[in-house]
Amino acid sequence: MLGKLVVEGDLEVGEGVVIDPEKVESRGWIEIKNPIPLIIYIFIYLMELLRRGEEGEVERIIQELVVDEETFLIQGKFLFLPRGGRISSQRLTSPGDVVIGPEAKIVGSVVSGGSVVVNEAAEVFGSIRAEEDVILRKNTVVHGEVEARGEVLIDSAARIQGDVAGRLIRATQDTIVSGKLRAEEGVELIPAESKEIEEKLRRFEIGLDLKEAFLEGEG
Repeated sequence: MLGKLVVEGDLEVGEGVVIDPEKVESRGWIEIKNPIPLIIYIFIYLMELLRRGEEGEVERIIQELVVDEETFLIQGKFLFLPRGGRISSQRLTSPGDVVIGPEAKIVGSVVSGGSVVVNEAAEVFGSIRAEEDVILRKNTVVHGEVEARGEVLIDSAARIQGDVAGRLIRATQDTIVSGKLRAEEGVELIPAESKEIEEKLRRFEIGLDLKEAFLEGEG
């Protein structure tokens, strides 16, 4: 540090920062705190660039974060929103599939141009609408309607506080639905721990792999 730092109030210093006590004067408390993770700084910076309409700069930064075609420096677990996707205070919209992780909480409706998978113990405070299938895993809660053009598959102890509509509805006997069930091909009760649910998820994951391989080929 060159010169002297004088602070009228408290001074917060990140952990690992070396300061010279003779060059720092604080008339309040000097507190050492853990720094904000780098990912938070990157996220805030990118959001500010997007707000200013500098999409080119955002793309350049992301390209620098990519080490190779398979490695991304930020982390392995993050929210990926595809081109054309939108997030507002009331709705998450994606042109493709949407996967909600275990124990996640989504405040707002989910609209998907593909399929929607809500994993174990997740909670959605809004409706779910999908152009393809909707899969609700164990102990999920949806505070709204569930509507799919394809199949709606509901696993053990899921609760839906609204109507459910789909081409075909399959649900375990302990499913709780507070609204109406509407299905062109009917409603089918399946046993808990049904292999049909795991098979459906396996096909869904294979479908994702095929789509990713197709996109990589296009690139």
